[in-house]
Amino acid sequence: MIFNDIHFRWSVLVRFAGVLILSAACVGSISGCLSDSESPQEPAELASQNMEGAQYRDALAQTIARADRIVVTEHSYEYDAIDENTGRSLLKEEIVYRRVTLNAAQKSHFLTAIQALETQIPEAVSACIFEPHHTIRFYAGDKLLSQMDICFLCYEVEWSASSNIPPVALADSLARFIESIGLAPERDWKQLARQLL
Repeated sequence: MIFNDIHFRWSVLVRFAGVLILSAACVGSISGCLSDSESPQEPAELASQNMEGAQYRDALAQTIARADRIVVTEHSYEYDAIDENTGRSLLKEEIVYRRVTLNAAQKSHFLTAIQALETQIPEAVSACIFEPHHTIRFYAGDKLLSQMDICFLCYEVEWSASSNIPPVALADSLARFIESIGLAPERDWKQLARQLL
């Protein structure tokens, strides 16, 4: 009986120790996995990314300040209406749904929003298909300075004046700005295009 009692206590102790060791191993492996996939970036790498984002932000702010006319267009994209038999676009040309030429107050609001952008750039590239439905054109007199195409499905931006990667915060800032001037970042683009075919 004494032997059975000691044996029982020993087996419980061994099992408890095993659970502790297994738990420690699991925690260690999980934290190891997290540190591998979410390893902190080196300070020099972060500084370089922030510099690229800052250069983009500053160039955009300078373009807004320099432009004497900024036109924001909400429009169709070629993939909005596809011929199911041929796979080709049914749109012969871009359909403009709405267009806003910024007044002085809107331009000032736009500039302030861009100047306030955080400069961190994305760490990964989106796999989304770029389908822009908004374009911002910057003019000096009659000369087109640059054009910015925006896809709010991907939250990605292509700007003809810069090869730098835009800051992560840019698309959100643009979405808020687009709404502030009476346009919509997202609509049923396919339905809109088909209504006008």
